Amino acid sequence: MKALTPIAAAILLSASGAVLASGNITHQSQTGIGNSATSTQIGPGNDNNYVNQTQNGFFNDSDATQTGGSQSNNIHHNQTGTGNSASSTQTGGLLNKASVVQQGSGNVGITSQAAPALMSEASINQAGETNFGFISQTASAGDKAAINQVGDANFATVTQFLSSNNHATANQFGTANIATMTQFLGDHNTAVANQVGTVNIATHTQTGSSNNSTSTQVGTLNGALHLQGGDNNSIFTSQFGTLNGTAVAQSGSHNGVLTTQVGTLNGSAVFQDGTFNGVANTQLGLLNGAAVLQDGAFNLVSNVQAGILNGSAVLQDGAFNAVSTIQTGILNGSAVLQDGALNAVSTIQTGILNGSAVLQDGAFNAVSTVQSGILNGSAVFQDGALNLVSTVQTGILNGSAVLQDGIGHTSLTDQNGLLNASLQAQFGSGHHASTTQTGIANFHSTAQFGSNEMALAIQNGVGNVGTILQ
Repeated sequence: MKALTPIAAAILLSASGAVLASGNITHQSQTGIGNSATSTQIGPGNDNNYVNQTQNGFFNDSDATQTGGSQSNNIHHNQTGTGNSASSTQTGGLLNKASVVQQGSGNVGITSQAAPALMSEASINQAGETNFGFISQTASAGDKAAINQVGDANFATVTQFLSSNNHATANQFGTANIATMTQFLGDHNTAVANQVGTVNIATHTQTGSSNNSTSTQVGTLNGALHLQGGDNNSIFTSQFGTLNGTAVAQSGSHNGVLTTQVGTLNGSAVFQDGTFNGVANTQLGLLNGAAVLQDGAFNLVSNVQAGILNGSAVLQDGAFNAVSTIQTGILNGSAVLQDGALNAVSTIQTGILNGSAVLQDGAFNAVSTVQSGILNGSAVFQDGALNLVSTVQTGILNGSAVLQDGIGHTSLTDQNGLLNASLQAQFGSGHHASTTQTGIANFHSTAQFGSNEMALAIQNGVGNVGTILQ
């Protein structure tokens, strides 16, 4: 038998290892400029592989690939310098882990984990400027993805597809950071993006149930968008700065939205489709706007705005819904539309040139409006049965208008000040209207068109005028 040459033996050993190799370990360390480290572990029988690559210098490249039937693999990249690139690819494995640590400027870290990976973990940490981090996990359960970047113009994106119990976290500190996290067709997902700097953008997309999305941005020109589809979802958005904007859309039940914005020109839009949804929106600053649309029952909206030219618009379709709006400042506006029964609206406005408008269609609805200041206006329209309107205005040149159509409505108006006006019109039967005015040159007019009506007017002061038409 002819003996194998050393070269032939090496080729045979390499070929057999590509098919049957298991428990492989790769470790590479490079220092300098323009180095390249590549580790490839393939084969249907690859198990318990380990890759560790360390590079120090400039313009280095580190690539690691684990594929085939590998299980329990571990990849780690550690790069220090400028213009480095690290890439990790794990396919067809179980309990895979990929980690990229980069310190410097202009670094790029990419990690990809694909089917049928299970309980994989991917983490990218970058410190410097113009860093890029990308993590993709596909068709795997129990995945964890975390991207931490410190510097300027960082970009982070995490994609988790067809998996459950995933965790996605992106923390960016600097300027012009963008964080995009997508979790699709899964349950119990958690996405958190915290950005501190200028012109930050955070986008969360989750499909499933029991999702939790949290985004905190401190700086200027920040924007946050949350989209969740499923049940028991929670969204928390806090923005501190100027020109911030947030948009939240949830489809399902037991959803909760809490948005807090402090600054100038903030905007918030919330849409919820389901039951037991709750919205708490607090805006403090200038030119803030909030719009809420809810479809279902047992929904709650609370809006607090302080500043100038603030606006709040709420649309609710269902029963047992409640809206609370508090506005302080100048030229604030509140509009509420409710379609259903047993709904409630509470509006409190303090300042100048504030306006409140409420439209309710149904039975057993209630509206409470309290305005204090100058040139404030309140308008309420109710169509149904056994509805209640309470309007209290204090100040100068305030106006109140109430229109009720149906059976057994009650309208209560109390004005205290100068040159205030109250208009009440009731159509149907069994209504009650009461007007109380205290001050100078106030005017009230009550008109009832129907049967079994009752109207009461009390005026205290000088030069007041009142009319009742039945």
